[in-house]
Amino acid sequence: MGAKAGRQSADQAAPFAIGDDVCDYCHARFLAASPPHVAEFAPVTNLTRRRELSRHALPPNRCRHCFATPVHGSSRRETSVIECHLLKLRARTDINAAEEQAIRDLVSDVREHPADTVIVKAGDELSASTLLIDGILARSHNLAEGGRQITELHVAGDFADLHGFTLKRLDHDLVTMSKCRTAVVPHDRLIRLTEEFPHVARCYWFGTNLDAAIHRVWEVSLGRRRASPRMAHLFCEMHVRLGIVGLTDGLSFNLPLTQDELADCLGLTAVHVNRTLKDLRERELIDFRSGRVIIHDLDGLRELAEFDPAYLYLEKRPR
Repeated sequence: MGAKAGRQSADQAAPFAIGDDVCDYCHARFLAASPPHVAEFAPVTNLTRRRELSRHALPPNRCRHCFATPVHGSSRRETSVIECHLLKLRARTDINAAEEQAIRDLVSDVREHPADTVIVKAGDELSASTLLIDGILARSHNLAEGGRQITELHVAGDFADLHGFTLKRLDHDLVTMSKCRTAVVPHDRLIRLTEEFPHVARCYWFGTNLDAAIHRVWEVSLGRRRASPRMAHLFCEMHVRLGIVGLTDGLSFNLPLTQDELADCLGLTAVHVNRTLKDLRERELIDFRSGRVIIHDLDGLRELAEFDPAYLYLEKRPR
C-alpha cells in the first residue's frame, strides 16, 4: 500500500497527520481500515533503529508517523473535553453527528484533581459517572493491614466508573495516579442518551465488557506470569491503549507511576519492581525513567509478555 493510501486510512481513524515520506518500518504497519497506531509492528531487527524510533526529536526527513504528530497542532491539555473519548469510540465503531452532539451534552461539570486523591470512594452512593479527560486513574482496593491492589488503570477517554451507572456504588476506590481532569456525567443524562440513541448505549455496554476483559487478563498476569513478563504485558497494554487516543510518541509514552504504584498494579514488592525494571533494561527492551516508558524492542517485549491484543477488541465494528 502506498503512502497516500496509508495517510487516508490514518486520517479516517486517528487524529494524526502522516507525512508524504513513510519509512519502511511504518509502511509495513498500515493495514486496511485499521488505525496505524494500534496495528501490528513489522519486525525491525536492528536494535539501534528501534531506539532511534523511540526518541522524541524528529530528524530531517524522518517519517512523521513514527512520532504520531497531532493534526490540530495543539497540546493535549488544550483539546476539548471529550475528544479522547470520541477517539476511543470511533476507533471501534462509527458515531454520527447527532450521536456525537448527544455525547458532548452529557457533561455537566469539569473538575481538576491533584495526584494521589480518592475521587470516588467505595460504597458511596452514585448519581454520576466519571469520564477521564487527562491523566491516569486507578481502580484501587485497600486491605486492612495497609496493602493495596490496583485492578485497572484508566487513560484519557475512559469512563472510569461506567459500571456505577447501573450498580449505583463501587466496590473499589477511584484514585488519581497523576494530576487529572475529569468530566462529571450525571446518570439522568446517561438515561436519556441511552434511551434515545441505542447505538451509543451498545457502545457503552461494550465499554463495560472491555473493562471486564482487561480485568481477566490482569488476573491471569497476577496469577501465572512471572515478574518480567507481567511487567512487560502491562507496558504493552498501555502502549496500545494510549496509542488509540493519540498519547504515544512512536514507541514512548508517559506513564506517571512510581515504583510503589507499579508494585500495586503488578502484585510485587517495590524492591522486586526495581529488579524487574533492571531485567527489562538489561534485555534492551525498555527504559522507564521519571514516569516515561521508552520501548527499544517492541517485538521482543511482546514476545516476552506473550502479548496478544485480541482482548482489547481493536477491530472496527459495524453499527
